[in-house]
Amino acid sequence: TVETPVGTPSAPSGPTSLCEGDPPSSYTSSATGATSYNWYVTGAGNTISGTVTTGTVTWDPNFSGPATVSVEGVNSCGPSTMTSTTVTVNPQPGTPTPIVGATSRCQGAGTSLYTTSSTDATSYTWSVTGTGNSISGTGTTGTVTWAAGFSGTAVVSVTASNACGTSTSTSTTVTVNPLPGVPAAPSGITVRCQGAGSSTYTTTATNATSYTWSVTGSGNTVSGT
Repeated sequence: TVETPVGTPSAPSGPTSLCEGDPPSSYTSSATGATSYNWYVTGAGNTISGTVTTGTVTWDPNFSGPATVSVEGVNSCGPSTMTSTTVTVNPQPGTPTPIVGATSRCQGAGTSLYTTSSTDATSYTWSVTGTGNSISGTGTTGTVTWAAGFSGTAVVSVTASNACGTSTSTSTTVTVNPLPGVPAAPSGITVRCQGAGSSTYTTTATNATSYTWSVTGSGNTVSGT
């Protein structure tokens, strides 16, 4: 019996664009006269199984980039010419770098810019905590608009995204220091007799760290902080 050499297999048919971390994918091919098939795949950590018309690739969870799926048909005359298909495994977005921007500010309306970057990201999602605060931006810069009445701690966070998914978030804490309150009316004597001497007056104000005193009247002075 004269056996015919196996024909060249058809190019492997299957998905040609995947995401890093995707589940196994199958590829099919056929060749005239083949009794079995040898399948091959490139790319660090990737493996392929199958000896028939279907080969199943198990993708390494950390692999991204181009990979080649190849097949050859086999019979008693030997293997055929190999045919191949190129597969692109697209990377997941990286975790954003630490956020750069002001981490302390005083209470009051205004804006602050925060920046980050991420590998393989096509967009970014920013968020901020704190009643009345808001943030805008879909790129590497987020702009916080601070509510005039807000003080305390706020958290600015960002995630990176692409067609394959969304990264874990990166955050930074911002302390918004409260403005000092209006001092209470000075407490002390309100009538005295003319003549040298001193009088003590007291007050308090919420969130104050120091006080500045003044007094009117020619030659009068006041001390105290």
